Amino acid sequence: MMSTDKLFLPPEWKDDQKMTVLFAPFRDRSLNPQSWDRKLKFWTHVISEDCRQNNRIIVDVKELQSRFMRNGKKPGCLEVVGAEMQRSGKLHKLSYYQKSRNSSWLGWGFNTFVWQPMSWGLGMVWRKSEDSSEPRVLHQLLMEKCDELMCHHYDTVEHESTDNLVELGALRSQHASLGLSDQEFDLVVQQLAQDKKVVVTQTKERDTVVKFCKTGDKRVGPASEVELNVFRIQKVQKNLEKQTEVLSQQCDKLRNEAKCHVKEGKKTLALQSLRRKKRVEQTLNQKMASIDQLHNMMTKIQDAATNEMILKAYNSGMSAIKSLNQETPVEKVESVVDNLQDALEDQGEITQLISRDLSSSDISEDGLEKELSDLLVADQQAMKEEGDNLASILEGLVIHDPIPDLPDVPCFSPSKDDSPEARGTTLQKPLAATN
Repeated sequence: MMSTDKLFLPPEWKDDQKMTVLFAPFRDRSLNPQSWDRKLKFWTHVISEDCRQNNRIIVDVKELQSRFMRNGKKPGCLEVVGAEMQRSGKLHKLSYYQKSRNSSWLGWGFNTFVWQPMSWGLGMVWRKSEDSSEPRVLHQLLMEKCDELMCHHYDTVEHESTDNLVELGALRSQHASLGLSDQEFDLVVQQLAQDKKVVVTQTKERDTVVKFCKTGDKRVGPASEVELNVFRIQKVQKNLEKQTEVLSQQCDKLRNEAKCHVKEGKKTLALQSLRRKKRVEQTLNQKMASIDQLHNMMTKIQDAATNEMILKAYNSGMSAIKSLNQETPVEKVESVVDNLQDALEDQGEITQLISRDLSSSDISEDGLEKELSDLLVADQQAMKEEGDNLASILEGLVIHDPIPDLPDVPCFSPSKDDSPEARGTTLQKPLAATN
């Protein structure tokens, strides 16, 4: 099947020189450890990404050699790559998961209805662990698909009380978008069972059903009889829905036959077709009524589960309240409240006293007004006395000596032609002259 998938090709694929080295068999690692490790890392990445791109969990090393053929040459190093990936835990042989299943608690039901069809579908018989031709499982991709299946399932769940138990075949159909083959899908279911995320059970009617753990639970418990009965109701409801669809198509067909017979003038055949249509309609109505009854029953089961969940929540809340009340007895609360009330009353009295002391005073407002008026009068009197003293001082200032005669104001403007003699003034020569 892998030959028809889209091949993952890394950027180095176009480099002939690099690919010649990467296609060559491994030499002794001690000769060039870095080159040896790079080569192993390259092929590990290519194999993992190719399988992830094509949703393949199970691989065959020999098939990979043909798949990655380049220019007519096969890589001569993939067997060593497979052995190293297996040694590091990236690959496991299918027999590894068979041993895990045998040591687990799944029981004979999974062995009979899941694992045996898977092994025959692969067309192989369990070989010894030394057999290099045994298919390998990419463990990381297997775990990724397990997570995807769980997420896909929870997206489809409307009511956990009725939707967590699914028939295996229906589960495959619901999650076909994972792109897994039936064998790989069964391997995913087995791994989830090994991790206690699902449990595989066989009903009395020999239906293989898968029960998922509820959201938030770490592990799943065995399917109860109530859950199996709900599954039977759902199965009957689905079968009735299919039957009603077929009966509805028969009614349409018989109605069209009756019309054709009327057009052809065959009234007897038209009446026969109408009678048959009437009987089919009666059966259809009965089955539809049964579907309605089953639907109502499922709704009541879901409501009962919801009520049970609410009741458990109430019980949990009541237990929490009782536990807290035991830690806080009524007497302790009363004592705390009384002490708090006393403290508040004391605080009120203190506040009142502080406010009263701050606002109370023996000084009269009338006295303050009289004192202020006296201060103003005294200030005005002082200002008046100061003005009288200043006037007396000014009046006492008398100039007894006459002002000496001063020269007349000149009536000419000085110029450089004017000599000191012309101006009638004598200028002193400088004290010292420079020759």
